[in-house]
Order: sequence, then C-alpha cells, then structure tokens
Amino acid sequence: MTLHLRMCIVSLQGENVVAATQALDAEAAFRNAHRISPSQIETYRLCPRKWAFDKLDGIPRVPNKYAARGTAVHAVLEEWQRDGKAVDLSTEAGKIASAGLKFLPQPGTHATEYSFIFDTGRAVYHGIMDLRGKPTFPIQSIWDHKTTTSFNWMKTPEILRKDPQANIYAMAVLQECAKHGLEIGKGFDRIEQNWVYYLADASKPRSRKVQLHVIRDEHARMPVRPPEVEKEHFGVMTLAELDERFEEIEVTAQEILTLYRQKPRALDVQYNSLACSAFGGCPYAGSACVLSLKERIENMEAKSEVKSLSLAEKIRAKLSGTPPPAAEPPTDSATNVTAPAAAPIPPPASSAAATAPAGPPPPPRKLASVPKANTAAAPATAPAARVNPPEEPREGQSTPTAATGDVRTEIAARAMQGLVASRVFSLDDNRYSVKISAEAVKLADALLAALAK
Repeated sequence: MTLHLRMCIVSLQGENVVAATQALDAEAAFRNAHRISPSQIETYRLCPRKWAFDKLDGIPRVPNKYAARGTAVHAVLEEWQRDGKAVDLSTEAGKIASAGLKFLPQPGTHATEYSFIFDTGRAVYHGIMDLRGKPTFPIQSIWDHKTTTSFNWMKTPEILRKDPQANIYAMAVLQECAKHGLEIGKGFDRIEQNWVYYLADASKPRSRKVQLHVIRDEHARMPVRPPEVEKEHFGVMTLAELDERFEEIEVTAQEILTLYRQKPRALDVQYNSLACSAFGGCPYAGSACVLSLKERIENMEAKSEVKSLSLAEKIRAKLSGTPPPAAEPPTDSATNVTAPAAAPIPPPASSAAATAPAGPPPPPRKLASVPKANTAAAPATAPAARVNPPEEPREGQSTPTAATGDVRTEIAARAMQGLVASRVFSLDDNRYSVKISAEAVKLADALLAALAK
C-alpha cells in the first residue's frame, strides 16, 4: 500500500471520528436543551395534549387558586427552614404551615429549594427539592411540602413507589452520591423520602406525613417507623424496584423527546378526555382544546379503565335496535391504552404500554409495607374513590320524565354528558375512571322510559 493511500485512509477515519463526536455533542446539547422535570412526566402521562399545549405550542398554564395558596405556604416554610424566621400565624399561609412544623427537621440543617440536574445518556432530568439533607449524612433525606384540600388526596407509600417525582428525586440522590464515591449500602444506609401534607384550612390547621425508604435489597437493615408516621403512611422499596420504575420514566422521557423533535401541533397530539376535569380542571379545556361529546365518549371507550359505560351502550342499543355488546372482563389498564380515532397523530405508545409485561400482573413485592387495606389486592377495605365535583347544569335545565322526537336526542346527549361530567380518581392504580352520576341515571331512565312507550 502506498504512503498516499495510507494517508487517505487515516484522513477518512479521522473525519468519521470527528463526525461521530459532533453527532454525540449535538445529541447531548439537544437533551440539555429539553430537560425533563417530574411535572412534565406526570402531565404527559395524564394527557399528552395538555403537555403539548405548554411545551410545544407555548401556551402557559394559568395557575389556579389552589396552586397560588400552595406557593404561599411553600414560601413560609422555606423562610422558616432557611433563616429560622418565625411563622406568622396571622396569615392564612402561616396558619396552614404551622401544623406541619413538628414533622420537619431543625432549621438550618437541610438545604432549601435544592436544585439538581443529571444526565442518564437518554435524557436530562432536573428539578427542585423542598428540603435536602447533606450527601455525607448516613441517611439521605428528601422532603416535599404538599398542600391539599383533603387528606383523601394523600399519596400512600404504595403510590409513591410508582410516583415519577419520588423516583426522579431518589435517582438524583443516587447520582449525586456517586460523584462523592458513595453507594447505597456503602457510604450511606438508605434514602428517606418524606412527603408532608398540609390541610388547606386555616381554621383547623392539620398535617400528616408519608414516608418511603429506598434500601439496597431485601437483606439490608430495615428502617424503623417513626412514631409520628402512621403505619399506613410508612413504606419501603428496594433499589432494584427503583431501577425498574425509573426505566419506565426513561421510556416516557423518550416519547417526550420524540415530540420535541417532531414538533407537531398540540391539537395533533393524543388526548385523554378523562383528564379534562382532573385537579380542578384543565386550563386548556374549552378554550385551546375543545372536544365534541362524540370525541369524549369515543376516547373514554378506548380506555380500558372505563368500566361504567354499560348504560351508554344500553342507550345506543335502544336507539339503534341492536343488542348491546357482551360485557368483557376488566383488563389491566397498563396493557390497553389504545389511542382514539379523534387523535390524528398520536405519539409513540405510552410508557405503561411499552413496559407492561404480558399475561397476569406480577405478585406484589415482599417489601410493600403498606397494609393490604390500601392495595388493590383487598378492594373490600380499600379507601373509597374520590369524586370530582360534577359540572353544574346550565340555568333553566330540568330533568325530563318522558319525551318523543327530537327531545329524545337532547335527553340522550345530556345523559351522555352526565357520564362525561362525573369522574372519580382511584388511588389503587393512580388512573382515572368514569362513574355514572345520579343526574345521569335520572336522565337515562327518563330516556329509556320514553323509548319504551
């Protein structure tokens, strides 16, 4: 081989290395420019279109009164933890925050508003912890303040084991400790996550704490439940389970990054009509995002977690004269998330569908310290589902008892709307389902009675 040919080969190899390096740098820059936060993961899983309105179309979400009150309580707690400033009990925020001081560490011992960022090579994650213990502590502690209108909305340890915020926070602690040469079980004992809930009622300030520990494995020393934490609010998970849950988060993050690359319009992204009234109502519902009744019903029927649409099927069957379809046994919502026909360009399959194993669900892990009464394994004693406030009827509406002709269509539409308007939140699987409201039952009964004549 001539010297000239060898020099050309070396030159080509050098160009390939440079091109590959530039591609890697560009990918890293893209990930860093589109950092993923826990709230993004939660919003995307709830409704991809809701996420897209904010992140793709650039329509900011207007905070509601509940978010504003939570921000005020956070500010009070931050000043007390950081500066030792006394809580002003003459203010609403001060009264609410005062109930949870007994659960918090001494002021000045933990970092407040602790910012973190880490790159897994697949996505860059960032966030802010309300309180963070020092990396040199034998127990790595994380604290998060939550204001709530009812303790029924508290996340149990079983839910926190699947919660994106809790899992990303725990992974951030592991990443930071690794930089100091520390590993769980080697350098520090475990990760202690504390979720303190403050009841948003200044007349009767109350607070409760949920605690979840991350340990190395089943053979590690088990943590002791502190007396201020109730038994049902105390739980443990292993490092292996954390890795498994975080892998699911990585899959969701990849879906988000794919949409960042494709840049579709928010209206072309898959939606979830069951989230329209979640958490006080979607800020885009009825304005930027307007769904017809047909779209909402079709979308609900596409979700396996909807188990109460039999009445709707009966109404349709009565109108069409055909028998309703045979009822099918309930399916795992994680394995059936079919996109509705109304969504023109759905994103990649959801993280739950991409990671859920085939066949029956696996048995619960041994370290699930949450009592069976709070798990799906014992539905007879599980906490009752919470019902979101139904939509108020328009002025002048009344419940008909019988009708004919075009009025039947109106009754059917209102009955369907009643199905859409009444939703419940299940703590067992952290998903939304539909429950027929009393008003919807009355309307449907009136319709069936009218059609029978």
